[in-house]
Amino acid sequence: MQYTPNNPLDPKERLRADLPPEANSTASSCPSSEGIVITECGFGLIYVNGEDADEFLQSQLTCDISALTLNQSTYSGWCNPKGRLLTTFMVLRSPLGFILLLPSNNIDPVTSRLKMYILRAKVSVEKAPQTIEVVELCGGQLIHNIKLLVDTLDSKCGITLHNYPNNQERALIIGEAESLKTLRAELDQPVLAADENHHHWLNIRHGIPEISITTSELFVPQEVNLDLLDGVSFTKGCYPGQEIVARMRYRGKLKRRMFSGHIDISSLQPEDYPSAGDTLRATDGDQQKVGTLVATACTLNKGMDVLAVLPAQSEPGSRFSLSNRENQMITLHTLPYSIGQES
Repeated sequence: MQYTPNNPLDPKERLRADLPPEANSTASSCPSSEGIVITECGFGLIYVNGEDADEFLQSQLTCDISALTLNQSTYSGWCNPKGRLLTTFMVLRSPLGFILLLPSNNIDPVTSRLKMYILRAKVSVEKAPQTIEVVELCGGQLIHNIKLLVDTLDSKCGITLHNYPNNQERALIIGEAESLKTLRAELDQPVLAADENHHHWLNIRHGIPEISITTSELFVPQEVNLDLLDGVSFTKGCYPGQEIVARMRYRGKLKRRMFSGHIDISSLQPEDYPSAGDTLRATDGDQQKVGTLVATACTLNKGMDVLAVLPAQSEPGSRFSLSNRENQMITLHTLPYSIGQES
């Protein structure tokens, strides 16, 4: 695999890569014939295995685990009893059990808390060993070529490849570091290297929330559009916070939704850049908080793309300011899916 991990993706190529149609109808999903490899994408892994693994996760997570087929992935969340998200996951059903991918700074508290709910269930919940690595791939041709290589390698190598939910242009390969090294040596295709910032930027472009320890317990699933990403089931049985989540759908009007936007940070030093958890307010002089940043990622020309939870009636082009920096404005953009004004 011809890439240099310490030579990140050129910013011009970064902005061309994997743009949704609404953002740039002429952009390709990946620069030229090359793919993008992100060796450090900020994921932590939890393995959930055992005879009762399906039932256990079905009773804890917001998604419908029973609908997840082998090698399929889905978005999901885990709530506290008040219906607020402790974290978000990408859930994979692999031949060896379930893999939960979540922001790495959430891995220890979430693993410990999940274990508290095992009780007598025949299930194990463990962090992945440090020898396990996750590499993100961008680009349909690269993913296709990697899949062919994985299929030809000895099954004992333990490498698995999983597409992002409903996205053939993004995928993850998971395996032992030595096995991935062998895989890289076998790939005869030039690729571009990118860093964790690019991973977050892609998620922002696709409207995918990542609830980390910074934003834990701030939002209900619908406020970060998890229901619009098929990450919430309203027909399955109970899970922590299910009554609150269902009530918001069926009996109350949803007041906040997640939007994408852009901030000009050219006047700021890196230590002063906005970050997840920062609050927003309207530009009409009202000092009241109206929203919260969910995710941020730097772009070209000292810019920053963000996801923010704001009043549900907000529209593209609307502007808000950071509560602690009145001159730093966020301008809303269009997400690649419809938010609507449903209850």
